[in-house]
Amino acid sequence: MGSEMCIRDRDVLAFGEIGLGGEIRAVNSCEQRIKEAAKLGFGKCIVPKYNLKKIAGNLKVDIEVIGVSNIRQAFEAIIN
Repeated sequence: MGSEMCIRDRDVLAFGEIGLGGEIRAVNSCEQRIKEAAKLGFGKCIVPKYNLKKIAGNLKVDIEVIGVSNIRQAFEAIIN
Protein backbone atom coordinates (compact mmCIF):
# COMPACT_ATOMS: atom_id res chain seq x y z
CA MET A 1 0.00 0.00 0.00
CA GLY A 2 1.51 3.27 -1.07
CA SER A 3 1.37 6.55 0.76
CA GLU A 4 -0.82 7.99 -2.00
CA MET A 5 -3.70 5.57 -1.40
CA CYS A 6 -6.96 7.42 -0.98
CA ILE A 7 -10.18 5.98 0.43
CA ARG A 8 -13.24 7.74 -0.87
CA ASP A 9 -15.99 5.25 -0.12
CA ARG A 10 -18.46 6.87 2.24
CA ASP A 11 -20.51 3.67 2.34
CA VAL A 12 -18.04 1.86 4.63
CA LEU A 13 -17.96 1.83 8.42
CA ALA A 14 -15.10 0.28 10.40
CA PHE A 15 -14.64 -0.18 14.10
CA GLY A 16 -12.33 -2.01 16.50
CA GLU A 17 -9.30 -1.31 18.63
CA ILE A 18 -5.97 -1.14 16.81
CA GLY A 19 -2.99 -2.57 18.72
CA LEU A 20 0.57 -1.31 18.38
CA GLY A 21 1.43 -4.24 16.10
CA GLY A 22 -1.50 -3.46 13.78
CA GLU A 23 -3.77 -6.17 15.13
CA ILE A 24 -7.50 -5.41 15.33
CA ARG A 25 -8.89 -6.21 18.76
CA ALA A 26 -12.46 -6.98 19.76
CA VAL A 27 -14.80 -4.30 21.08
CA ASN A 28 -18.06 -4.27 23.05
CA SER A 29 -21.55 -4.03 21.53
CA CYS A 30 -20.48 -5.23 18.07
CA GLU A 31 -23.91 -6.53 17.05
CA GLN A 32 -25.63 -3.28 18.07
CA ARG A 33 -23.07 -1.21 16.17
CA ILE A 34 -23.62 -3.26 13.00
CA LYS A 35 -27.40 -2.96 13.27
CA GLU A 36 -27.14 0.80 13.72
CA ALA A 37 -24.79 1.06 10.72
CA ALA A 38 -27.36 -0.80 8.61
CA LYS A 39 -30.11 1.56 9.82
CA LEU A 40 -27.98 4.55 8.85
CA GLY A 41 -27.54 3.20 5.32
CA PHE A 42 -23.97 1.92 5.32
CA GLY A 43 -23.34 -0.86 2.81
CA LYS A 44 -20.21 -2.42 4.30
CA CYS A 45 -19.01 -2.83 7.88
CA ILE A 46 -15.45 -3.84 8.82
CA VAL A 47 -15.31 -5.46 12.26
CA PRO A 48 -12.80 -7.38 14.40
CA LYS A 49 -12.77 -11.03 13.30
CA TYR A 50 -13.14 -12.22 16.89
CA ASN A 51 -16.39 -10.26 17.27
CA LEU A 52 -17.75 -11.61 13.99
CA LYS A 53 -17.12 -15.21 15.07
CA LYS A 54 -19.23 -14.64 18.20
CA ILE A 55 -22.26 -13.16 16.41
CA ALA A 56 -22.12 -14.71 12.92
CA GLY A 57 -25.17 -16.97 13.29
CA ASN A 58 -27.38 -14.35 14.96
CA LEU A 59 -26.78 -11.40 12.65
CA LYS A 60 -29.68 -10.55 10.35
CA VAL A 61 -28.98 -7.21 8.65
CA ASP A 62 -28.85 -5.88 5.12
CA ILE A 63 -25.18 -4.91 5.19
CA GLU A 64 -21.96 -6.65 4.16
CA VAL A 65 -19.98 -7.50 7.30
CA ILE A 66 -16.29 -8.38 6.98
CA GLY A 67 -14.16 -9.64 9.86
CA VAL A 68 -10.47 -8.67 9.92
CA SER A 69 -7.51 -9.55 12.12
CA ASN A 70 -5.13 -6.71 11.28
CA ILE A 71 -5.00 -3.24 9.76
CA ARG A 72 -3.76 -4.51 6.39
CA GLN A 73 -6.83 -6.75 6.03
CA ALA A 74 -9.03 -3.81 7.01
CA PHE A 75 -7.60 -1.57 4.28
CA GLU A 76 -7.85 -4.38 1.72
CA ALA A 77 -11.52 -4.91 2.64
CA ILE A 78 -12.22 -1.20 2.24
CA ILE A 79 -10.59 -0.80 -1.17
CA ASN A 80 -11.94 -4.05 -2.66
